[in-house]
Amino acid sequence: MWTVTRNSEDEYAEAIAGEGDSIQTLAEQIGLSVAQAQYWLSVQELPPVDEVVPKGTSWKVPNTIIAYWGGDLGAAGQLWVDWNGDIDSLKDKGFLVEELHFKPNFIYRSDSSGPSSKKPTKRFEWKPVKGGSDEFELMHAVMRYTLSKKLHGLFYWGHGSPHGLIVKDGPTGSWQLLYDHARPLYGLAWVKLCGCFSDKGKPCLCSNTLGHTWEGFDGMLIPLGPIAGNIDSADWKMLA
Repeated sequence: MWTVTRNSEDEYAEAIAGEGDSIQTLAEQIGLSVAQAQYWLSVQELPPVDEVVPKGTSWKVPNTIIAYWGGDLGAAGQLWVDWNGDIDSLKDKGFLVEELHFKPNFIYRSDSSGPSSKKPTKRFEWKPVKGGSDEFELMHAVMRYTLSKKLHGLFYWGHGSPHGLIVKDGPTGSWQLLYDHARPLYGLAWVKLCGCFSDKGKPCLCSNTLGHTWEGFDGMLIPLGPIAGNIDSADWKMLA
């Protein structure tokens, strides 16, 4: 068995081969696809995946998890779903967690309007602000991180649709990842998408191989807080 040493301050983990190990056994152990080993294994010359490598062989493997907050209510929303608790749990397992928080491009505020001789009426409308997050920020980060062979997993909290992950922003929202267009170089070993219909993202984001971890939702996600948990609306009838 491979000895995989993870450190929450390192982008990569060290994998040291045991007796009779190969790339095949490494892939199965860490949940990545052996067929995509050339994209996630940091080695100059890739041997045959089923070839036994010398005991003590040391390679670098992905150790970074992107944690993207695209939910509502800021810190209050994070407290409600125990966002920080999940982040701490990943760090305790030795993963380097790269937190990305969506920054809005619009705010919803009121403007007073009407003749000065009359009592002003208030109307609410979207106003653009500077410094907001780019559309597809998350999708681009996933692609960059797989290109550098450091991405092990993805953790997301926010809104979703059958087409992808979208964040409330302005009148139309901000798409952060489209399932039909997401093209990471390799499927990820650990994915948790807390958003409506996020199960649709499994084919494009997850390794779907032995040892992988996936959590998504096939209906509307109803966040009930850290004590009650999260409920998929497809299973809501079970509570009746």
